[in-house]
Amino acid sequence: MGWVESPPYFCAVTETARDLTEFHIQNKTLLPADPIEQQMDVQHVPMRARSEKPSRCLQVYVDDFCLATTQSKDEKHIPTISRAGIHSIHSVFPPPDVTGHKNGKPPLSQKKT
Repeated sequence: MGWVESPPYFCAVTETARDLTEFHIQNKTLLPADPIEQQMDVQHVPMRARSEKPSRCLQVYVDDFCLATTQSKDEKHIPTISRAGIHSIHSVFPPPDVTGHKNGKPPLSQKKT
């Protein structure tokens, strides 16, 4: 699967993006909307948890970000985590329009969201 061949510095960078995501969530950082959010489908899910306080689990495996969360009454929790993840990934892997890389691919794509 490539895990043993992944350079440690690459994994350190993706872990940094995960840590930034957690930082933004914990500090309730106000982040601007990102165009890729329009491609993400966050469906209404009825409350099922034993507690009304939403929980989350943020993990990264090489270059796959797994952001899992329970729902909240105001339904703002999941989009907030998504936005924090998007901004954090773009912080360490800027899109081609920022870097000026010609023919570069974006770090986030519709097929990956």
